Amino acid sequence: MFPSNSYRQLALSPSQFFNPQLRSMPPPSPSTISTGSGSQNSPHSLHGDQLSKTNLYIRGLLPNTTDQDLHTMCYIYGKINSTKAILDKNTNQCKGYGFVDFENGPAAQKAVTALQAKGVAAQMAKVRIQ
Repeated sequence: MFPSNSYRQLALSPSQFFNPQLRSMPPPSPSTISTGSGSQNSPHSLHGDQLSKTNLYIRGLLPNTTDQDLHTMCYIYGKINSTKAILDKNTNQCKGYGFVDFENGPAAQKAVTALQAKGVAAQMAKVRIQ
């Protein structure tokens, strides 16, 4: 199933991108997308927020984390549409969080479950409904 043991270890080891001590640094999942009309359930906005079915929010990332690192950490869970490590515009280093958008919901949920089991602060991103 995997090309080699060393490659599998790289893909399964988020520790090179994740610092458990930074787990609480960034705020909980920011809203990432605005779409159609929705409810007003959220205390965080005038419009409703709901969880994405495919987009993961991962926090506690190390400053040197890149988009490619997020892909490497998550590709084993399913096909990925895009990855984005959020960078500080002054230092060009990761702010400690990023996003991984999977092609489908089951792959995204598999990734959340597996990453959380490894101690990674991963959850489904919030989607703002307007």
